[in-house]
Amino acid sequence: YNTVLNAVAVGTYEALAKIAVATGNDREAETFEMLADDIRDTMITTLYNEETGLFSDGLNAEGVASAHYAQHATAYALAFGIYKNQAMADAMADAIAEQGEIRMSVYGSYFLLKGLYDSGNGDVANALLLDENTEQGARTWAYMLYNLDATITAEAWNSDTKSNMTLSHAWG
Repeated sequence: YNTVLNAVAVGTYEALAKIAVATGNDREAETFEMLADDIRDTMITTLYNEETGLFSDGLNAEGVASAHYAQHATAYALAFGIYKNQAMADAMADAIAEQGEIRMSVYGSYFLLKGLYDSGNGDVANALLLDENTEQGARTWAYMLYNLDATITAEAWNSDTKSNMTLSHAWG
């Protein structure tokens, strides 16, 4: 009942549907699209908070949405198109913009930026990407560039978020 895992599942089923179409398996494509649509619709119905524009982190065993709304839940939902229209995508982006900072890992920030750009909210993505905060503990690329002298993305934002981080992490 995890929001992030279900968002990734939607993206996976949509990718499988495209592969099925490309290989001439139209029935399989329909099945994969139906699965993606069912999960997306259920996520919106059970996890999305229209008042805040945020997705809850998930459901408990009784099917009740968590009261916790981590940034990554909404970021992954945006990245995998878990919204019913542009107004909803904009509300999600506005909620992230109101947070004023990246609150997720360096790795996760890819999904945050992808979702914002893909949903037509590049202005919000640009503001986060170009945040000039270099204070200790800042989750910004400026911190990496100016405080860590990074030439590639480090494993973590800074040693406050991961004390044994590497400056040349493989995925960087």
